[in-house]
Amino acid sequence: MAATDTENTAAVRAHKTTLLTSEGLRQSNIAIARAMFLAGGSYSSYAAATKTEDIAHYRRCLVSAVTNSVQPGAYITALHDLGTGGK
Repeated sequence: MAATDTENTAAVRAHKTTLLTSEGLRQSNIAIARAMFLAGGSYSSYAAATKTEDIAHYRRCLVSAVTNSVQPGAYITALHDLGTGGK
């Protein structure tokens, strides 16, 4: 049985910590891509870097959810929406 996000178990806390860390990394990497775009880089490179980082973020979230027995459905859906087939 998977834990829910409202439970205050060690696994849920570990998962939430991973989510926060991953989101910080995602924002940092997207900021770097944006700075490169603003410095004269192409929009297609910026868009590709943003999508790649979004996929990496949701994969990190999915692995954490599975590892910590937390519902992974939202991350599978996000990955599917990003064109990965949910993986």
